[in-house]
Amino acid sequence: MILRRNNSPNFDGTTLQLLVPIELKYSSVFYLPDGDLVAAYNISPPNSHLRSAVNQAYDYTRFTDFGILMTDKQLFCIKREGHKCLISTGISLFEEASPLTAAAAMYCMLLLSEAAFRGKQQHRDDVCTSERSYQFDELFEGCGAGGDFPRILGSGNFQVLEGRVAGRAAAVKLADLSKQPHAEALFRHEAEVYQRLAALQGVCVPRLLAYGHLDGGQYFLATSLEGASLDSKQGRAMPYEAVVRSTMHALDQIHEHGVLHGDLALRNVVLAAAGDKALLLDFGISVVLSGPQAEAAAIGEPHVAKEQERQQLLAELCELHGGGPDVPPCSTGAASWPVAAIAPRFSSGLHDTGYVDGRKEEEVVIGDRQLDVD
Repeated sequence: MILRRNNSPNFDGTTLQLLVPIELKYSSVFYLPDGDLVAAYNISPPNSHLRSAVNQAYDYTRFTDFGILMTDKQLFCIKREGHKCLISTGISLFEEASPLTAAAAMYCMLLLSEAAFRGKQQHRDDVCTSERSYQFDELFEGCGAGGDFPRILGSGNFQVLEGRVAGRAAAVKLADLSKQPHAEALFRHEAEVYQRLAALQGVCVPRLLAYGHLDGGQYFLATSLEGASLDSKQGRAMPYEAVVRSTMHALDQIHEHGVLHGDLALRNVVLAAAGDKALLLDFGISVVLSGPQAEAAAIGEPHVAKEQERQQLLAELCELHGGGPDVPPCSTGAASWPVAAIAPRFSSGLHDTGYVDGRKEEEVVIGDRQLDVD
């Protein structure tokens, strides 16, 4: 494996960052003269050594977006996109006439992974990491004391108002501690979850901008102001399949970071401000899948709890579509809608790629056999 040392600790306290996991096998386990690992996987028995090798390499990529499956004769590049695994055609370790040498392929994967890491690190650097006290006019400039009252964005268990944090538009969730004394602990827990999901902020969840006491008697949590929720008409601006793909990807990424959402509903899925993806929010009752909180919540098997959340969210998304004739079947999980409509493209220049659905190691199935790369 290829590692780099971080300047600052990860959320789990470690300082080493895995960039490219490399799974090594002997060519006696498998050797593919045509380099088509996807086709070989498709015809291999479920318990074959080849399938086991692919599953293992895919599983390692949960720590990073890129990986390598390698034998003493061939190399295959891997990219993880949500629960999908993109696999390059085989690259010979010995043929000089090959358009891409194994060393060059490994270097390309290192550069791609490093670039992805730097992007995630920049997100972490922008994350709010501690609470502080605010005055009302700091969050709601020009509002109150004779000015207009802030625009109300929501009024469920807690009131949500439109405000600004350091000049940035924000959704500010407020609680009066004299009436809701439990809210402070809930908001602090939610802030800790956002910090755990630092690499996903702005990508799969909103950005945490600030949290703390407001004018002494209130507690607040402010996140970036995004678009409408999926339970509103305005929240249906994106094509349905794009919403499903983006929402399920966000949930899968949250799970990969060791968090169960705990309150999956269309009201807690919003379109990003740019309108190009869906984000999950409201982590007040979420569960971190490690430590005393998970034990107290009696989660049981984490993979079972994750799958239950996936099925719950898929059911919500099916309701969003209204059950019309064009709705992809949602009862069988993430691979149930047409692959051709949502299949990603791996455009790193590493030959053609195949697509594998890696939702479960024991139930990996092939989508479209080959995807052309621009």
